[in-house]
Amino acid sequence: MSDAEAGRRPCTKNSKLIKLGQKSDDPLSPDYVPSVFAHTKSPAKRRAVQSLEKFKVRQNLKKKKLLQSSRSEAAMALLDFSSEKSEMTTQLTENDMPEACFLDGFVK
Repeated sequence: MSDAEAGRRPCTKNSKLIKLGQKSDDPLSPDYVPSVFAHTKSPAKRRAVQSLEKFKVRQNLKKKKLLQSSRSEAAMALLDFSSEKSEMTTQLTENDMPEACFLDGFVK
């Protein structure tokens, strides 16, 4: 019995090799079988999800650390500015008062 009589296509050089009885992961293939157990994740998917979660946590920690360092830098700048301003105010008040008001560095 020939292939044509048995209902099978004859193989030619342009024919695709078809694996009979095996599941295909290509959704366009006639042998594609979607997973019945969609709730069960493969180990590769589970690892990918876990690594994505770890990445997100690390990114959030980096953002918090950067925000904290920028806040502390801003606080230090304000403290430096306020101390410079108070020094300038002290110098101005000492220079603006007449010398008669000072006795041994103390204001009368």
